[in-house]
Amino acid sequence: MVAVFALDKSRNCVFLNANAELLTGVPHAHAAGRPFHEVAWRNNPISFDETGLARAIASGQGGEGEETFRFSADHGPQPCAFRVTPMNLGDGATIIELVDLGGETATSRALRESESG
Repeated sequence: MVAVFALDKSRNCVFLNANAELLTGVPHAHAAGRPFHEVAWRNNPISFDETGLARAIASGQGGEGEETFRFSADHGPQPCAFRVTPMNLGDGATIIELVDLGGETATSRALRESESG
């Protein structure tokens, strides 16, 4: 499952796809205009600013990595791969893709890592 978020220059959500709604439990109508971390990082025990994902967003250069999310207080931690892509359109927009790795097998992980490396 690939969850996609589009952020404006202030890092507020302007779009999220159906997978992002499903993963976060936040519908687009409630996410629009809210900071990304309030939508996707709201139940995590550590500060969003301490994550590689936050650094990738803040850098303006993008990046890739993995973070463990807690999308709701009712569910356990979910490992996700992330990709941050700045949109060089002059408006500061950023695309974030999250891939849920919760059901990933060792074989599929090795394949994914070999393809990205």
